[in-house]
Amino acid sequence: MVFHEQMDKKAMRQRVMAMAAAVAMLMGCCDVVWAQASPQGDGDGGAEPEAAEPEAAEPEAAEPADRSAIEHTAADSADLPWASDTPLATRNRAHGLFLAGNELMRQGLFRQGAEKYRAALALWDHPAFHFNLSVAQMNLDQIIAAHEGFGKARAHGPRPIGQDKYEQAQYYLNVLGNQLAEVDVVCNEPGAAVAMDGRPLFRGPGTERVRVRPGRHRIEANKPGMEADIREIVLSPGDKVEAVLAPRYPERLTTTRRWPQWLPWAVMGVGGSVMAAGAYFDRASSSSFNQFDDEFDTLCKPEGCLGDEVPADLKAQLDSGNRDQWIARVIYGVGGAIVISSAVMLYLNRERLVTERAPSEGAAVSLLPSMTDKHAAMQVRITF
Repeated sequence: MVFHEQMDKKAMRQRVMAMAAAVAMLMGCCDVVWAQASPQGDGDGGAEPEAAEPEAAEPEAAEPADRSAIEHTAADSADLPWASDTPLATRNRAHGLFLAGNELMRQGLFRQGAEKYRAALALWDHPAFHFNLSVAQMNLDQIIAAHEGFGKARAHGPRPIGQDKYEQAQYYLNVLGNQLAEVDVVCNEPGAAVAMDGRPLFRGPGTERVRVRPGRHRIEANKPGMEADIREIVLSPGDKVEAVLAPRYPERLTTTRRWPQWLPWAVMGVGGSVMAAGAYFDRASSSSFNQFDDEFDTLCKPEGCLGDEVPADLKAQLDSGNRDQWIARVIYGVGGAIVISSAVMLYLNRERLVTERAPSEGAAVSLLPSMTDKHAAMQVRITF
């Protein structure tokens, strides 16, 4: 037998014990499975073909505990899912192949025996066939397939294979399970093709539990238009790990701005409006001052006037000019700050290159006007 190079000493001891038990089982007590796989009549009272009769069990203990469990009569066929859908003639042919496989196994020809069991299973999906095929595969160092087969041998309980083989199948499941590693492969990307060591598993979204030999393994998820997610993992016997795969869109360069392109210009427009309001009050204050100067010159030149000689309405005219001038200065300050802020925003809002992961949006055309003191132009940008 060939043992995997990466098995630790404990796994190797378990393997040797399992192989010894398998050979002992095949040479001395596997007739329980042979007898229980034998098809019986369909309840029509007719005798079965000779080839369908099981070989006589060698040791007495190898006889099935309850032969009624394998009576495939019409009355109980509905309760036997491993027999109800298979015609008697087909079961007879499958049983002949099964017996031939047993004889080859007794001679140590495990590969040829496994071929007979596979041929039998192609005709009749009987748990006993799975059991003996798994024993052959275990001797051929096909421990992953053997683990799966022992699980199928137990699928319908102990009735089709007998209690002893049912318990043996569980023992081999435990032994082989300790020699294998278990990987839960997860991919939530719709349409992604997931594979392990080149063997397709499923298309996302989905999850699948895979049993593999210890060692290095490669898991990948691929989807057209996206970068594959590839994982390299190294597993030891008995490991149980989860691999979550997530293909990503490739990185691409694109341009972006801090704010919408129109926003700094809108802010500048608000600043200009505020400045225009300041200009209104500035003009009003200048008008008040001019009117005050004209009336003051008329009343007080050339000698001038004392404070109490200035008329009240002329003083009010001066106060109005001072007030409008103060308002204009405040508004100019606010409007100027807004205009300066808009200029800073224009600088900060320049286009800049960034990388992003997103599906391509296809071809697009954008127009960008530009204007200087010497010329006006229109930039045309095409992206694809």
